[in-house]
Amino acid sequence: MDSFEFVKNHCPLRRMRCSIQHYDWGRMGQDSLVEKVYALNSGFEIQLNKPYAEFWMGMVPLLTPTLTPN
Repeated sequence: MDSFEFVKNHCPLRRMRCSIQHYDWGRMGQDSLVEKVYALNSGFEIQLNKPYAEFWMGMVPLLTPTLTPN
């Protein structure tokens, strides 16, 4: 068994649900790439009246990502 097969069979991947930051300098609603990526990642709907500034993927104390159930 090669390493890819081992990982596939023994280490299932899980989706990480990331977080976003709304800052005044972000782009609004549908104009924001951050919002588009976040909507795909989280399943949440676009909030047209909010600026989307940062998409956070790492382990930071303020916005810790969560793992979705398999």
